[in-house]
Amino acid sequence: MCVCVWDLTESQVKERDLLTESLRLIHDILTDVNQHVAATQKQQRLSDICRRLDAKAFTTFHGDKFKVRVVSYDERNKVTL
Repeated sequence: MCVCVWDLTESQVKERDLLTESLRLIHDILTDVNQHVAATQKQQRLSDICRRLDAKAFTTFHGDKFKVRVVSYDERNKVTL
């Protein structure tokens, strides 16, 4: 038996709207959590790479020499000195 949209009572319509809004909010929460997990994993990977680098290694940036361990990763995903 099929229930058509126009056969819904007012309470059923309200319940459907509440469920739809709940699903949208749950989707937003899961999306936000996934973004935070991805950012944390990216930071952890960078930390692992930095830990494996030679302590005496250096790089040149605009003609200046920097120890590789001085280079870090900030919250905006940009390499900083």
